[in-house]
Amino acid sequence: MMREFEIGDRANDGVIEILAKDSLCYQVRSVSRGATGVRTISKRLFNEWVLALESNPDKSSEEIRDLLKGRSEIDRFEYGYCTTLHKMALMALCKEPMTRMVRSSSQIDKLQLITYGAPGTGKSHKIDECTNESNSIRVTFHPDTDYAAFVGAYKPTMGEQERYGLDATGTTHKIEAKEKTIVYSFVPQAFMKAYVEAWRRYANADLQDDAKNYYLVIEEINRGNCAQIFGDLFQLLDRADNGFSAYAISPDDDIQKFLETDKNYKLVDISLSEDIKKQTESGEKVIATAADIKMGKKLVLPPSLCIWATMNTSDQSLFPMDSAFKRRWDWEYVPIKDARKGWKIKFGDCEVDWWKFLVAINKIVKSVTNSADKQMGYFFVKAKDSVIAAEMFVNKVAFYLWNDVFKDCELDGDAFKITREGGEVDVLAFQDFFKEDGTINEEVLKNFLTNLAPESETAPGEFEAGPAADGEV
Repeated sequence: MMREFEIGDRANDGVIEILAKDSLCYQVRSVSRGATGVRTISKRLFNEWVLALESNPDKSSEEIRDLLKGRSEIDRFEYGYCTTLHKMALMALCKEPMTRMVRSSSQIDKLQLITYGAPGTGKSHKIDECTNESNSIRVTFHPDTDYAAFVGAYKPTMGEQERYGLDATGTTHKIEAKEKTIVYSFVPQAFMKAYVEAWRRYANADLQDDAKNYYLVIEEINRGNCAQIFGDLFQLLDRADNGFSAYAISPDDDIQKFLETDKNYKLVDISLSEDIKKQTESGEKVIATAADIKMGKKLVLPPSLCIWATMNTSDQSLFPMDSAFKRRWDWEYVPIKDARKGWKIKFGDCEVDWWKFLVAINKIVKSVTNSADKQMGYFFVKAKDSVIAAEMFVNKVAFYLWNDVFKDCELDGDAFKITREGGEVDVLAFQDFFKEDGTINEEVLKNFLTNLAPESETAPGEFEAGPAADGEV
């Protein structure tokens, strides 16, 4: 029977964080040799490690690993799992201090983060691990997104207007029933909503440190013209070491009036100490006072506002970002890897493992395009009951390959050949996947998949296919 160890939430050096746990496993975010990863740790394996360390308190993680070799599942895991297990065991045996989860200086480095990678790698899922509906607001950039759509602008809205009338004596008086009419008012958008909420959280002394963060999530950031969308907000993205903007900007009169007077969003009601002067100093210069911020005269990003974004490498040419904009963000690459869902491409008597197909086709994509940008991640499509049907494969995967990837490429190999009537061998075209009546030609599709001859092993350096947590992408 296993002993149950209480390991707390986080080591105070910030390298171990327990994200979730159930009766069988822990889900842990850990730092090993400078790399951060999310791992699923078996409680049984963890129990074995703790007992081994308890009996051999002076041994290192590598020595404990060697001790358990041959009589534990540890043999199949890489070094990172051992260091994570060792740290957790030290926490359980009270040999390493623990604190509640707090916002550390390492997290300040991720105030502005862009996760990027091939389509279907799970960039949004990584952000979802840290955000929810109560602590974030989400916006998607597209070619028509502009400053007004991101920050806010005056728009016609339905409102109520006072009504006046004359009584029997001819005196003007206010009528109780108000008149519904169209009025022009400032309508805040994602940035302004996040800005106000982040300042409220920063000023709320009752909130724990880890609850003060508010996230502005930007999906597909490179599908919009960032220079146009951010405008003068670009200056705010330059953060000082304390997490505040290093420079303040003076907003236009519309934004200032909105922040000062709007009954739902005005900052003047928040309790903001004059100590803010000390925390927003740049050298000897005070960039904004508490009054400046509360009255909307100056805009300054607080350390409680995190701006996180996703970017598809396959779309990076839509609106190129200039180097000055890029420098103001931290970047985190999300590699293509096996999510271990066991998905299959199935139709008729054909069954092909989805991950093996991805390994094979991604090698070809990289070869013919001389780039990894157009490769596909595990979640490029979503299987239904672990099955990717012929219709889904052709209309999503094959369509993407022939329309976006292979459009101007010369294709070679048996997988891309088709024998026409009369015996002529031709290059497989997208329309060949369909019969004359518009249904899927399963024979052509089967030949394409089987001729790819997907290998079970990944080519070194092309993909990351390490042990993954359930749902980790």
